[in-house]
Amino acid sequence: MIKIYIYVIRNVSSRNTSIKLNNEYKTILAIQYPRQDPDLNVLPTNKFYQTLDDANGIDVYYKDCPTVKSVYNDHSDHHKFCATVVKSLKTLYNIPNYNIHKHLLCDYWNYWLYDRAIDKFKITNANISYSYIITYIFYDLDIVNKSIPSHQKCSYTNYNVSVEKFLQEKKFFDDNQKYENIKTIINSDNYTKYNKFFTYITENGDLYSKIKKECHCNNEEKFCVEFHKYNAENGKDQLCSLNCDSLQSSTDTKETPKRVCPLTERVKEVPEALPPLLPENVPVVNSVPETTPPTNMNPVTISSIVVSILFFFFLCYKVRISFICEY
Repeated sequence: MIKIYIYVIRNVSSRNTSIKLNNEYKTILAIQYPRQDPDLNVLPTNKFYQTLDDANGIDVYYKDCPTVKSVYNDHSDHHKFCATVVKSLKTLYNIPNYNIHKHLLCDYWNYWLYDRAIDKFKITNANISYSYIITYIFYDLDIVNKSIPSHQKCSYTNYNVSVEKFLQEKKFFDDNQKYENIKTIINSDNYTKYNKFFTYITENGDLYSKIKKECHCNNEEKFCVEFHKYNAENGKDQLCSLNCDSLQSSTDTKETPKRVCPLTERVKEVPEALPPLLPENVPVVNSVPETTPPTNMNPVTISSIVVSILFFFFLCYKVRISFICEY
């Protein structure tokens, strides 16, 4: 009877703990993994993470995970994940990196490893480094790293932070990498769906602050010009005025148009209604004549007035002398 009672208490306690962890995990996911537009999947950052997920051919890497195998059994989910991690580490410098700089490959790999472990095994530890699966994988990776050439090794990072803190850090890293991805794509004219990209940037507080700081009104880089076009065409804050022949978006035409919108000056206030544009090379004719007298006089006019005054005084002087003599 006592054993049954203890079993029931433990079972209820374990179930409550599981419910609590699941709720915490769902809260973390809701905050850190918002829905993203499928068009963002073309970005190198997302494509590289997807490549690391590839589990094809992991059979040859099971032998590199003896610790995980002994704890979680052969070909278990944990064992499969370890084999995928080993594969990604051994082939990291050989897989397509989608123009990601080599000095960032290990950062990507570390973020990917922790992120996938959190997602797959619902890790909610206050300190992520204390997670059992990550600890056991790193035991095996210590041995794997010894067989990798020194210039292709990746030192794994011990993130002594909570899961939520780690996910925030990864999100910050990913957002900034995607920002650079977008800038490179737009400047190279390799894509046309700019609106999706700028929607992503402007809806992210940190990235929006970054692009406003970078795309000052003297920056005529295509990335910045397209950003200001996007603002003008979508009713966003117009941070800079555009001197445009047309505000037609470059996404509306298949051919790459010439840039016709050099950036000019920062707009302090955008009026509710803008005056109609005047055609080029047409003189402006005022409908109401100027009534304000000119402030500057012609030098010839001034000289004539002075001479006239002197001549008048001279005549007066001659008349006065003549009058005195007669008297």
